[in-house]
Amino acid sequence: MKLEMGVKFEKGRQKNPRSLCIQTQTSPDVLSSEKTLELARYKTKCENQSGFIVQLKQLLSCGNTKLEALTVVIQHLLSEVRTRAL
Repeated sequence: MKLEMGVKFEKGRQKNPRSLCIQTQTSPDVLSSEKTLELARYKTKCENQSGFIVQLKQLLSCGNTKLEALTVVIQHLLSEVRTRAL
């Protein structure tokens, strides 16, 4: 059978998957060392993210404390202004 572009094509023929891609053989030692390296990188990344989260929580806590203190000062000033206005 001939396609319009002039390429011959056999209908019943299947392509051999091994000829379509290049397969590389790696030893189990190489794979396990790669997995170990990847796991170590992932663990380091998680530890860094956990550290960032702790720092953000501390900043938020300090920020809340400062905000609470500011609120108390404003409330006190407002109460003084109200008492002087009376």
